[in-house]
Amino acid sequence: MGGHRGVGGAWQLCRASKGGAVSSDKCLEILSAVGDAFNSPVDTKELLERTARAVVEQLDLKACQFCLLSQDQQLLDHIASFGLGEAFLGRGPVEAAGLAGATAVWVASLKGHGQFGGRLVEIFFGRNLRAMTIARIAIGVLAPALLLLLLAQGQFWLLVTFTLLLGASQGVITIVRGAVPLALFGTQGYGAVLGLIATPILLVNAFSPALYALIVDTVGWHNALYALLACSMLTWLAIELMSRWYEGARAERTAPAR
Repeated sequence: MGGHRGVGGAWQLCRASKGGAVSSDKCLEILSAVGDAFNSPVDTKELLERTARAVVEQLDLKACQFCLLSQDQQLLDHIASFGLGEAFLGRGPVEAAGLAGATAVWVASLKGHGQFGGRLVEIFFGRNLRAMTIARIAIGVLAPALLLLLLAQGQFWLLVTFTLLLGASQGVITIVRGAVPLALFGTQGYGAVLGLIATPILLVNAFSPALYALIVDTVGWHNALYALLACSMLTWLAIELMSRWYEGARAERTAPAR
């Protein structure tokens, strides 16, 4: 922080607070409290925490937070704060001045490209594979994709890779969603089986966004991602167990009678 910019910014802050109703004497008092915090013989993090506390107390605010702008000037990383809860601080980096907004929208739009690409791969390379095998691959991609998201830390190409993998997985899953029940249960009662499966899918699609938002608000953004990763691994385990059962039942049907 430059001294001139820091003092100027603090002066503008105290003059702008409460609609500009703070007097010059009060501003000087605020600057003195902030200066005392800066002159304390402590490390940088504790210094900023003391400064945040001084700003909150002097300006009668609810909270104050210091963030560090990333090298690509896209994200603001938390450094120190006063008055903010763990749930808020656990949400991860914040977009800086809206610069990441357009990029985030563009990356999210690649999900459709991923879905199209996944279906093309399934058409050209999955024609000789069983529906269950394709389902195992599509669901197995989810956990590595989420792991990429956890490790991305704002890295553009890792986020692009995550989005494309997620889209490809979902694109293929929409295809095998109808093929796997046919392979498992046959043609008899196929329509009823699809209807039975569709009900929980619709319920999940309806309530999962609100539920995930609640999880993020309760435990923080990173912990919510860990929860998603755990769910994807449980889903992969379930499809693997189902595949083993399917292969065993198929072997019994095709075995010659004794």
